[in-house]
Amino acid sequence: MDTNQAIAEMGRIAVQFGGFLVSSNTYQRINSYSYAPDPADSMPYGEAVIRVKAENFDQAIALIEQLTPDTKKYVTSKVISGEDITSDFVDTSARLTSLEKLLLNYMRSWIQRPKLKTSSRFTTRLRKKNLRSKS
Repeated sequence: MDTNQAIAEMGRIAVQFGGFLVSSNTYQRINSYSYAPDPADSMPYGEAVIRVKAENFDQAIALIEQLTPDTKKYVTSKVISGEDITSDFVDTSARLTSLEKLLLNYMRSWIQRPKLKTSSRFTTRLRKKNLRSKS
């Protein structure tokens, strides 16, 4: 499996476990530090950032590690981090509830408002009268 295929597979694994591929990058890295490096001396490298649900994390990592025959040889670094977003979720949920209540109150006041047929007729007559007086 080449680097591009491995990154695509990482994205599929993330989706399989309720997540997604955030970003990816592939490039050729030259292994020589000489002034005229030989292109044949380069290796493909790739980076991918995925997000998965915490309860599926270990399973996703296990499948990703199976994408290479030798993780010690082919995986040069692995960064694992987590962030508790519970407070963000609660805040967003509270804001949504508040907006739903506001909308409901607005709809109730709209339904309970007095009918405006009389006032709209009055406005229409007033406009017609103003038009006649200008001519």
